[in-house]
Amino acid sequence: MENKGLRTVFLLGGLPKPRIEKRINLALKHSSVSLICWDKSGEGKTIPDERYDKYIYPIKSSLDFATRIKPYFEYKKKAIQKLNEIQPDILHTPGLHMAMIGYEYYKHAKKKPHIIYEIPDLLRMVVEPQNSLIKNIAQKYFRYMEKKCCKVADALVITSEKYYDVHFSKFVDRSKVFYFPNVPDLTAFESYEKTKHENFTVGFIGVIRYKRELINLIQAADELGIRLLIAGDEIDGDEVENALKGKGFVERIGRFNFSESAAQLYEKCDVIYSVYNADLQNCRIALPNKLYESIYCELPIIVAKDTYLSDLVEEMGVGVSVDHTSLDDLISALKELMLYENYSKYVKNCRLYKDEMDLNNFSAQYIEFLRNRIKA
Repeated sequence: MENKGLRTVFLLGGLPKPRIEKRINLALKHSSVSLICWDKSGEGKTIPDERYDKYIYPIKSSLDFATRIKPYFEYKKKAIQKLNEIQPDILHTPGLHMAMIGYEYYKHAKKKPHIIYEIPDLLRMVVEPQNSLIKNIAQKYFRYMEKKCCKVADALVITSEKYYDVHFSKFVDRSKVFYFPNVPDLTAFESYEKTKHENFTVGFIGVIRYKRELINLIQAADELGIRLLIAGDEIDGDEVENALKGKGFVERIGRFNFSESAAQLYEKCDVIYSVYNADLQNCRIALPNKLYESIYCELPIIVAKDTYLSDLVEEMGVGVSVDHTSLDDLISALKELMLYENYSKYVKNCRLYKDEMDLNNFSAQYIEFLRNRIKA
């Protein structure tokens, strides 16, 4: 891992998110880096970072299972062609769809790469019950392929311990797994200062995909007369954008650069909203980056009940849990948080855990783990 002559490729199903940017920054200390990216917007987006090579393929796609098959195979063909040119020593594949492309390349590569398979989320098609014959067949195929991918991988990186307990423990040896929580890159928060606001403000910062839960927040804020900050792209429809029309109490910010904007966005908030659809298996056991960022910024967090996330939030006393379907439950939680004595208690507890949000510590452990797993 110390050999600067190593070539590391990140094979991505989209432009790099903050979690992957952390891995890239770490890889650059030990090897040259190239990115192979799928720009699903088809717009020809760019990455303004000159430290590494970038190969971005603008192939328009959607979230619909059936219609994204053709563009996926088009991207797969281009990605494998580029991998054959680069012949990486280390191949980092986040998510099963990218791992499957990596596996296909691995099978035929003359020089076998060391594969790091990172699991940011459990794929819904793999872990959730399916309601059609075609999707049941697809599920069996994906489960079969996931085992193949795990077998050739040198390391599995998980962002929640529960991913292993609930799923991967059935077919992956624990010695192959590294737990790397979504702790923030603190350089993005160097200018952050906790700020007192005239109007109580709840912030949602991230990709908008769980619409019902966010629409509940908009309705609750309207009823209570509080302010909202909603920052991030909405995917798969515009239900939230429509719900925001005419809402003067909402500050709406679209796609943003995390490293440049995180401190400023979190300064605008008194509370962070991170309520996802707890009916889904992945949401019940995932640990989103918002948990760690809110603790570091000393901002109480609202999460969904009956999840691994809510267990940790309640154990640490850094926020509250709500029924993700209940508007009344959310309104009651917000009223509780708005009381000074309650709010101060949660902020104090955030400070108790703030020192544990140390990316450098986890990064050092990660490199040592890879050094033992990858003999390069």
